[in-house]
Amino acid sequence: MKVVLVYNTESGSNSSIKELRKIFTDSSIDIIDSIKIRPGFEPSLKPHIKGGRIIAVVGGDGSISAVANLMKDTEAVLMPLPGGTLNHFTKDLGVPQSLPDAMEYFKAAKKVKIDTGQVCNKTFINNSSIGIYPDSLMDRNEHKKKYGKWPAIVTSIFTTFFRFRTYRVELNGKQYSTPLVFVGNNTYELNGLTFQRAQLQEGVLSVYIVIGKSRLNLFWAVVGLILGRKNVAKKLKSFRAKDIVIATNKSIRVSRDGEHEKMTSPLRYSIKESSMYVLKRPTE
Repeated sequence: MKVVLVYNTESGSNSSIKELRKIFTDSSIDIIDSIKIRPGFEPSLKPHIKGGRIIAVVGGDGSISAVANLMKDTEAVLMPLPGGTLNHFTKDLGVPQSLPDAMEYFKAAKKVKIDTGQVCNKTFINNSSIGIYPDSLMDRNEHKKKYGKWPAIVTSIFTTFFRFRTYRVELNGKQYSTPLVFVGNNTYELNGLTFQRAQLQEGVLSVYIVIGKSRLNLFWAVVGLILGRKNVAKKLKSFRAKDIVIATNKSIRVSRDGEHEKMTSPLRYSIKESSMYVLKRPTE
């Protein structure tokens, strides 16, 4: 197998290019080019994508998502490798979470097409949200400079929860006051304390909206969801859709796969079916 390696040395694994090359060589996978993710990396990768090559990405969900944004609707094939802190995308695909084991997994993998989520024509492979989560990401980036990664994550969650903001949004014509709207690429179900997907080829968005203006509403919505309580619908609205439109009275911070940016209202979400090739083992 010949691949183009795209890597992020600042992700959770912190593997050096030398270490990565050895892992690929030991697995008899040839690297024909290597590209480091940094500002302005895209032009170096685009010729390989146009050529329909296998693009092996070692990094977190944000790194894989940045590459997927270039790969949708092309013949290039994504080979996603765990290299971040949480690695939700590779876990949902069933990829082993150590790089040597992941290499063995991909030797028996086939290329298949999966869906991607879109918000204002930008791709997300996992999920996108507005409200408390993207606000916490902004805080996390500031705290990370002072405290390091994990302390920054914990600090930002508490800071955002106690500051607490709600947003008045219009979603498909209905008005809500909410601290959080979550939009997932395909169906997300709660598994323990985390959301996971069984597949990426259903052709739907999963939408969750926390109803109400108080911290308690958010707290009990989360608790009710975890415990599977029937009355959770009073505090948490959920549904499936092919597309949705979220309108606010001003620009708003939006998260996509663990990254965040300001976007202008209205936010147009859609599912783009069978829009990207990925290497994946057949389900046994």
